[in-house]
Amino acid sequence: MTEHENDYDDYRQREIKRLLADTIFYLQEASEHPDSIAGIPTGFRDLDRMTGGLQRGDLIVIAGRPGMGKTALAMNIAEAVAIGAREAVALFSLAQPDRVLMLRLLSSLSGIAHDRLRKGDITDEGAREKLALAVRQLVEAPLDINDDLNLTVTDLHAQTRRLQEKRGALGLILIDDLQMIEQDNPGNNRMTTVDRIMRSLKLLAREMYAPVIVLSQVSQRAEQRANKRPLLADLPAAGAIEQHADVVLFIYRSEVYDPDSPERGIADINIAKQRNGPIGTVKLAFQAEYLRFGDLASGYDEAFDD
Repeated sequence: MTEHENDYDDYRQREIKRLLADTIFYLQEASEHPDSIAGIPTGFRDLDRMTGGLQRGDLIVIAGRPGMGKTALAMNIAEAVAIGAREAVALFSLAQPDRVLMLRLLSSLSGIAHDRLRKGDITDEGAREKLALAVRQLVEAPLDINDDLNLTVTDLHAQTRRLQEKRGALGLILIDDLQMIEQDNPGNNRMTTVDRIMRSLKLLAREMYAPVIVLSQVSQRAEQRANKRPLLADLPAAGAIEQHADVVLFIYRSEVYDPDSPERGIADINIAKQRNGPIGTVKLAFQAEYLRFGDLASGYDEAFDD
């Protein structure tokens, strides 16, 4: 039994009377606010309608082929939680340094093209004003970024606990990405390693009572099919990921393969697994130059189908 499994044993059984009282209170709150969502808003209207927002204790996988926008979507959700909901966010970036993430955040919030920010092209007055506004939004946001390349799941648990002591309850734990988390026990085969990492991340979500989002790559098999939309079977160590994840979201943008696609600027977010809710596809707008996703106008799907 691992250290984290021992931690999980600290949870005590609860009497049915207490559980019933908590559940009835939840139902009363939901009935009084029928248009609200049960979880923490992602910032995307239609995605929240399908999922009820980010649920505390859930392990959520966002997956896709390179260039689809996994990191952009995850960062946009982090913005919504930290700035919109004012909930603390712990971001562990094993894939990119913190300065790169800051440029991404500033581009998304300011509406200044990411490439311009990367080159330092902010000489005009309009860009400076937009950047100043984005900085004001971010400076007080309860967002902490760790870009250590050598994190194990044990490190993730320990550092998240320390952050919880500093910030209080966490609204989101975001990890980019699954394939770069170091093994606690080197030498295991990949399936065993992913299974242990995913189980540990699920325990982390329960222990912190916070949603955990982890990003994942998708196998090249998806690109060898006529229909390149990824499936659960395309996940690396798919059985382990599918078993432990509460929600699996796949990102697919047809324009990555076909620049003349009629759905240019549109992303399909396929809810391929949702333990306690429906599966299906949500369409979002994607502004590549700002690394920003957004809601589509109401009725877009019907109009497109016509």
